[in-house]
Amino acid sequence: MGFKQIFSICLVLLSLSACHNEAGMVNSSTDTTARKPAPDYAFKAKHSLNWQKGDDNNAAMLLNCLKKYVAGDVAGCGEYFADTTEWISDKFRFRGSRDSLMAIMANVRSESAGVEKNFDSWITTY
Repeated sequence: MGFKQIFSICLVLLSLSACHNEAGMVNSSTDTTARKPAPDYAFKAKHSLNWQKGDDNNAAMLLNCLKKYVAGDVAGCGEYFADTTEWISDKFRFRGSRDSLMAIMANVRSESAGVEKNFDSWITTY
C-alpha cells in the first residue's frame, strides 16, 4: 500500500475513534416537547394555539359522506346532514334546510360526468 492509502485509513480510524457520545441512551418515555421554548411568531393569533384534537367519529362521518358524493349518491350523502345545516367550502357558504342543500349538491354533481377524489389527510378540530 502506498503512503496516501495508509494515511487515509489512519485518518478515518482516527476520526471514528474521536467520536464519543457522552449523552448515553435516550429515554423514549420522556416528553421532550415540554422543554422546547415557545417560538417567536411574527404575527399574533386571535385564538388559542393550544387546541385539542376533535372527535375522530366526526371525521369518519364526513369521509363517509364525501365518499357517497364522489360515488354519485347525493341522497346517501344527505343522510349525514341535520334538518337545518351549514356547509362551508371554497367560495361557497350555505345555511338552510337539508333539502335545499341537497338540491344544490345534486345540481352541482349532475354537471360532472364523474368525480375522482382521494382524501388522504384530515384533522378533526371539533
